[in-house]
Amino acid sequence: MKTCRWRTGDRRFTLCDPCHAPLSDSLWIIPGQEIAAARCDGCAHWTSPNDMIELRRGAKWDGYGGVCQECLR
Repeated sequence: MKTCRWRTGDRRFTLCDPCHAPLSDSLWIIPGQEIAAARCDGCAHWTSPNDMIELRRGAKWDGYGGVCQECLR
């Protein structure tokens, strides 16, 4: 799900990929309220924060980072 706003307004809303595609020229994708992904320091893979063993703020692009389960093995 993408958090979006109209390019000419301030209202925020979420859209699934099939609904976003035909409107993409009229929308901006913006940061949402929920955490969607975290980047592993070991393999640089983006994954769900739930799949991380260690999690911290301040990773690339001011997102979440840490160590994923695969890199800890």
